Amino acid sequence: MENENFSYENTGYQSGYDRSVPRKQKSGPVTALVLALCMILSAACGAAAGYIAAGYRPADTTESEGLEILYKSVVREVSSEGKGTEDSPLNVPQVSALVSDSVVEITTESISTSSFMRQYVTKGAGSGVVLTASGYIVTNYHVVEGATSVNVTLHDGSEYTAVVKGYDEASDIAVIKVDAEGLKPAVLGNSSVLAVGEQIVIIGNPLGELGGSVSTGIISALARDVYVEDRPMTLLQTDAAVNPGNSGGGMFNLYGELVGIVNAKSEGDAIDNIGFAIPLDDVKSVIESLMSVGYVPGRPYLGFETVYIDNAFSAMQYRVTSFGVYVLNVREGSNADKAGIENGDMIISINGEAVGSDADITGMINEMNAGDTVTVKVRRYSSEKEITYELEEYIPDYIIIR
Repeated sequence: MENENFSYENTGYQSGYDRSVPRKQKSGPVTALVLALCMILSAACGAAAGYIAAGYRPADTTESEGLEILYKSVVREVSSEGKGTEDSPLNVPQVSALVSDSVVEITTESISTSSFMRQYVTKGAGSGVVLTASGYIVTNYHVVEGATSVNVTLHDGSEYTAVVKGYDEASDIAVIKVDAEGLKPAVLGNSSVLAVGEQIVIIGNPLGELGGSVSTGIISALARDVYVEDRPMTLLQTDAAVNPGNSGGGMFNLYGELVGIVNAKSEGDAIDNIGFAIPLDDVKSVIESLMSVGYVPGRPYLGFETVYIDNAFSAMQYRVTSFGVYVLNVREGSNADKAGIENGDMIISINGEAVGSDADITGMINEMNAGDTVTVKVRRYSSEKEITYELEEYIPDYIIIR
């Protein structure tokens, strides 16, 4: 299926203020063209009704290198009245009460630079879902991307400083950790058994200040191929309300099981009721890898970062005369560096396929593996040349927060 020819945005909430921060280099590779990624945040609904949780039994857990993570569904029996059994799922208030303690609020700070080279502290808001009682939490990568501090607020109001344990830009997933015990993990369900028309519940904090908001709707599509900030993704589509402030929050079925991580909404003020979530089954192994080693082994890496020039202002800023995708930063010592890729090269094609945008490159590389041979055709000054080398495994050379 072809990706839809319109774009979607990571829905998020950010604000900035001048703190007269001295200019400093951001650790790790960065792109000069900064995307205004919005982050969506979900916090739990505040109802603490215990009449459901007492009978809702989590299934067995599995161990991965000493890290406890829930993968199995719950035993769908709740009470002698039959509520929550296989034949009688929960209602929305019951789901909200059941999962409220498993969803957290996330706030971040990062440093950004204006076009006049003044630096600002930008505040962001997102959400996460508790994975383990010991404080592992899953959220979106774009929620914590570039953050200089990450803080977590639990449903009971407790606040913690978090560290980023790992992230995967390709799947827009990150795992953070707080120093806490006795948290309530979400029970991970199976997104593969969802059906179009099935009711789901999203718990969030729209605008970063309406914590505890609950929205409900149906699954509108199971595998919608869309571009999110120029990155092709296959997502669950829902008509439940998804607003800036919901990113990283959970999509739950009517058995209180986590089935998706909310990450995007339709772009445009006149568009409503089109929200998206990452299917949980697509990222279970990603989450486990991030918890154990901090990245996803086997991801291919071109060895350089790019910038997409598609307007006259950007062309003037980067001093180029043609629109297109340019090499912004070659990773020193990478195979691309050794093969002769240089900063400022314009990417014409990869393996014979024309490149017109960053999204084209992402789509091509997602179809390849570390160790594959790639041929990059570049234009340098007035000449063109083909450069062939082996793709490396992508291992982040920096951690967002040490």
